[in-house]
Amino acid sequence: MLCAVGAFALWRRDVLAELGGFSKEFTCEDIEFTFRVHEHFRAAGKPYRVYSLADPLAVTEGPETIRALVSQRARWQRVITESVWHYRRMLLNRKYGTVGMIGMPYYVLVEVLAPLFQVLAIVSLPIAAYTGLLHWDEFVRVLVLIAFGGALFTNLALLVQERAIRRFAARDLPYLILLGPLELFLYRPVIFYAQFKGAIDFLRGDRGWHKFQRNRR
Repeated sequence: MLCAVGAFALWRRDVLAELGGFSKEFTCEDIEFTFRVHEHFRAAGKPYRVYSLADPLAVTEGPETIRALVSQRARWQRVITESVWHYRRMLLNRKYGTVGMIGMPYYVLVEVLAPLFQVLAIVSLPIAAYTGLLHWDEFVRVLVLIAFGGALFTNLALLVQERAIRRFAARDLPYLILLGPLELFLYRPVIFYAQFKGAIDFLRGDRGWHKFQRNRR
């Protein structure tokens, strides 16, 4: 586990004291401190465990507006990039075991470089169309396949969650399932923009929290 989510994490007091507490040099403390725990104890050769409970005991409030969602996800992208860059010495370093050989490469490819890969994908479309490599009928079929393929995994995850912990009313589930294929067109562009913004903010040296208004119910 490479990120003990800040809203629900519990750390042993002696571990916090040994590692000098939370750092003020990073945007968020949760992922950075988890990385630091792995780096510290693996470098020292001390046995340790970072546990994650399978069943959630609480939930946090999510953003209700697109602006708030972008603010949150841009901050997440920025702190992930900050942490991966700071602890880059662990990347593909056998000394750090699965953290260095699996966890760090995953974060680099799937999180840190995600905006770059998505920009390259968007830029390649007009180039492929101009050179005659792109056939629009094939493009539409692949796009539909990706949309419904992604929706399949999303809905399976939703159903597994509902089987363990009922979060939604039964009458709402059909609507959520039908919305699955639209995720690619309505939700992913917002997340892409937020990730891209977070990457730019990291390069600019932004360390602001950019807090958004939480829901009041």
